[in-house]
Parts: sequence; structure tokens; C-alpha cells
Amino acid sequence: MLESFYYFIVTVFLYIEFKYIVDTRESIEKITKMQSISESLKTKEVEYENMSAEEKWVLINIILKAFVVLFTVFVGIFTSQWPIWVGTMLINLVFMSPYTKFLKRTIGENYRQDNRYVTAIWINSVLGFAAALFVLINKFHLHLDILEIVKNFF
Repeated sequence: MLESFYYFIVTVFLYIEFKYIVDTRESIEKITKMQSISESLKTKEVEYENMSAEEKWVLINIILKAFVVLFTVFVGIFTSQWPIWVGTMLINLVFMSPYTKFLKRTIGENYRQDNRYVTAIWINSVLGFAAALFVLINKFHLHLDILEIVKNFF
């Protein structure tokens, strides 16, 4: 039962990554809007009942996306396909995070509109999509032992 739930969440993760691939700029604009609303909510103490409909939507959207991504990656570390998820995390920590910080320092506050940032997010989404798709295909069709492949590679 839990395994089915996990692979359902991986499918939702696949859908989120696909949305980023198809329309990266619009997704980045939505993230920017969510972050600005999130920052305004941090500065003022507002109860959920007193929030506007847009603020409620943003809050729920942030929580759901964060849950899906964190659940997929961190639970994925405890599955037989853990090398794929560790590789995905390493790519984000070693390449993507420093690169986006570099762009933020060099370009300034409007770094999210820059083509280099959009391209980096698109590449990251393609890699995440490919990892999730491979995990699903491997689970249900290929049945490859990823750990054995990694051992033989090194």
C-alpha cells in the first residue's frame, strides 16, 4: 500500500516537472509571485482565516509542491533506486544551487527573467523528469538493479 502511494507521488512529481519543462517562464513567474506573497506573509502575522483567497491558494500550493518534492526525493533514498535520487540531489546541490546564487549576485534582483536562469531551471526540470520517469519505468518494466550498475561503473 505504501509502495503504491510512493509511486503515485512520484507520478505527481513527474507531472510537476513536466509543467516546468513545457512552460518554464510561466512557472518561474508563479514561483516569484508565490515567494513575494510568502515574504509578505512572513513580515505580518496573519491568521489563515484572515488571508485573501490568493494568499490561501499560494500557501496551499507551496505546501503541496514542497511535500511532493521532499517526499519523493527523501523516501526515494530508502528505496532500491536510491542512487538515482542521490544523484538528483547532488546535481541540485553541487551545480544548480551555486549557479543560481551566482546569477543572483551578478544580475541582481531580476535574475529570474534572465535567459541563463530560465535555461538552468529548464535543464534541472528535464533531469528531474528523466529521473522520475526512469524510476517508474524501472520499477514496473525494466527491473534493473541500480546499485549493481553503480558498483560495476566504479
